[in-house]
Amino acid sequence: MTSATSQPARPGDISALLAWCLALMRQGAAADPAEVAAYQHAKASLLEQIAVTHASDDPGLADRARRAAAQARRHAGEPR
Repeated sequence: MTSATSQPARPGDISALLAWCLALMRQGAAADPAEVAAYQHAKASLLEQIAVTHASDDPGLADRARRAAAQARRHAGEPR
């Protein structure tokens, strides 16, 4: 995944994150906690990219993306 400041989220980035999510869901409780944290970190990064991309054209979407990114960081064990 790319950083939030470098470029907008690409469809391939979103697809990769969704595939990762599905793989973790299939593992259920057996999923490695470190991998789950890494997934949440990547999810937060992608949501920040979305927030940056839409900050001027859709502030409401950007705000929702920022809040979702903060929640993903909390699930990853990162500070806000």
